[in-house]
Amino acid sequence: MAASELYIDELFQSLNFFPSELNSVLEDIKILDTEVELQKKLAGEMFEDFSTKSKENLSKKERRKMRNDIDDVWKTAEKIQNEKIILAQGLSKKLDEEISRLDENVWMFENFLGKDRGTLSNPTSPNQNVDDMPIDPNEPTYCYCDQVSSGDMIACDNPTCLIEWFHFQCVGIKKEPKGDWYCPDCIKLKGPSKKKKN
Repeated sequence: MAASELYIDELFQSLNFFPSELNSVLEDIKILDTEVELQKKLAGEMFEDFSTKSKENLSKKERRKMRNDIDDVWKTAEKIQNEKIILAQGLSKKLDEEISRLDENVWMFENFLGKDRGTLSNPTSPNQNVDDMPIDPNEPTYCYCDQVSSGDMIACDNPTCLIEWFHFQCVGIKKEPKGDWYCPDCIKLKGPSKKKKN
């Protein structure tokens, strides 16, 4: 079997695994979504019941208990909603990792083919130069360089910053600064951010 076939086999094996993992997480999110809707419906029914009964002569203690019960149902719905958010964030991170891995595999495969033909499309590693990586047209870009998120990044602490996120290397940072940090454009308006994006 040729080395190029090995690259392709490896790639397809990883792709075949990922959709099942993706479907599993999406199923979990769908189940949690159904649970949230049930909790919301229950809270609505309980509120209607409370509204009807509060017109009657309910004691202060009974009204407080009914309100607390409704509150508990809403808190349960919120907890489930937060679980959905955590799953979705994990899925988003996994998708980003898979896209990066696929980009690197494509780069390696292209270079492998180039070696077979006596040429190299890019002699540097894909991790060394963001500009050489294929970019998903739907992926947001950041920084002065207008490139996708990669490596260590820092956010400008000015809430009205037009760019917001910057690559460390583009703004001359080697390690995360202590305290607030402002980009060169915003530093004129305020003063020196610490939010780090990996």
